[in-house]
Amino acid sequence: MPDETDDALETRINKDLFMVFLHEISHSALQVQRCASALEQSPHVSPKGRDVVSALTSAAERLDHHVTVANSLFWRHSFGEYGSITLHELRRILQRCIEVVPPMMRPRHRVPLSVSFSVDDESSRISANRVTVRDVAIALLSNAVQFSFDKKPVVVAVIQTSDGVEMRISNVGLPFPTDYLELVGKSAFTGSGSAGAGLGLLFVDKAMRRVGGQLVVKADGEKTTAVARFPRHQGENDERSRG
Repeated sequence: MPDETDDALETRINKDLFMVFLHEISHSALQVQRCASALEQSPHVSPKGRDVVSALTSAAERLDHHVTVANSLFWRHSFGEYGSITLHELRRILQRCIEVVPPMMRPRHRVPLSVSFSVDDESSRISANRVTVRDVAIALLSNAVQFSFDKKPVVVAVIQTSDGVEMRISNVGLPFPTDYLELVGKSAFTGSGSAGAGLGLLFVDKAMRRVGGQLVVKADGEKTTAVARFPRHQGENDERSRG
């Protein structure tokens, strides 16, 4: 592969920095929404305080909307819609996330990992960009590692389907409250045993919806499985139908 020119390298770096900037703004907006939601439920907030909370919530929602629009325009301009990556690229991104996340989340504990990649054609493409795949993988891995019992493995599986690819991340640990399953993607909830998980899942759900995908969370006692479903790139479908 030829080396990048200075201009191409600078452009790529600027794009990455812009996406990090958008991500940080979106994350901050979610944190504001989360705090506002907690304050709304408090019986100790005065009427004037509730007006402030309502204003903060509205501001955070508007900010998140503007980030969504900026993200959409950016990827349409740069790559056409939200771009696409090959399953080979997905494998490399996931491998890097697996190397980085467990030591970061549980530096004093070795978290066993079981990884499988069941793909027929690594040249197939999914409708997602590198940043989205990376952020989704980091968020789901972080939750799985953080809430796993010691010495219990985190199982990562990538499975190619007729519609695209499923990234499945399972862990055995603190039970995911079944009452919260229907709130996934709707609220930055917190709860005993899973404090903070809702914020990450809310971000993942929004990211998946932006690329036409889906997030599903399944809970069975102490086992929790998060499934991120990335759709097959539409351009690839068109080419196959013509061939």
